[in-house]
Amino acid sequence: MVAAKFLLVAMAACIKASPVATAAYAATTDWTALAIPENTIDWDGIDMDAFKNPANWKQEFSADEIDKISSNPVNDTISTRSGPCSQGNCPDYNAPFDLVYQFVAVPVQGDPPLTIFESSSIIRVNDCGQCLYHKVGSGLGAFVPGGCYDFTSCGRQQTICVDPGNTRAHRIWKDKNVKTCYGMKVETLGSCGPIKSRIVLHPKGTTACNW
Repeated sequence: MVAAKFLLVAMAACIKASPVATAAYAATTDWTALAIPENTIDWDGIDMDAFKNPANWKQEFSADEIDKISSNPVNDTISTRSGPCSQGNCPDYNAPFDLVYQFVAVPVQGDPPLTIFESSSIIRVNDCGQCLYHKVGSGLGAFVPGGCYDFTSCGRQQTICVDPGNTRAHRIWKDKNVKTCYGMKVETLGSCGPIKSRIVLHPKGTTACNW
C-alpha cells in the first residue's frame, strides 16, 4: 500500500508547502498555521503525557486517506453548518471549496491502554459535478496547517492554496491563467466523541491577490 508521511507542524511559523500533485505544474506557496484557542478543544479524557509524545501521533496515511473523489456527490452533499460530527467529502457552508481541520483522539485497548492522535487539514472542492478531497498536512493539535491542492476537474488543471494563519486562499485555473484570491472565514464547530476539535475555513468573498 502506498503511504505518505506528513511532517508534524509544531509551531505557527511561516512554512513552505509543496502539494501532493494530481496534475502537472504543482504550485508552491507560503502559508502560516492558525493557532487554535485551547478553550475550543475538548480535553476531556485526554492523557496529556500521551498527547505530548510524538510517538502517539499518526503521521503516515495511505493513498486513499489522502485523496478521495465522490462519484455521487448528491448523496455526499452536506447542509450548511453540518456541525462537528457530519462532515463529508464536500465543502460545508455551500462553498465551492473549503479547508476542514480535525483533531482526533482514538483510545486503543491494550496494556497499558494507548491513545492515537491525529490532527490534519483537508481541502475539499465541489466542482464539475463531483467532490474532491485532499489531505494537505498534519500537526500536533494546537494549530491548523495549510497547504495546496493541485487537481484536474473536467479537463481543467487547477490549484487551490489555503493560508489559515492569514485567513486567505487563492485558486488558479491554469488553462486560462486566471487567479482569484479570497478572504476566509473561520468557523469553530466544536467537538463530537473522538473528534476533539473541528474547524472549517471557507471563502467569505474575493480580495486583492497579494500572495
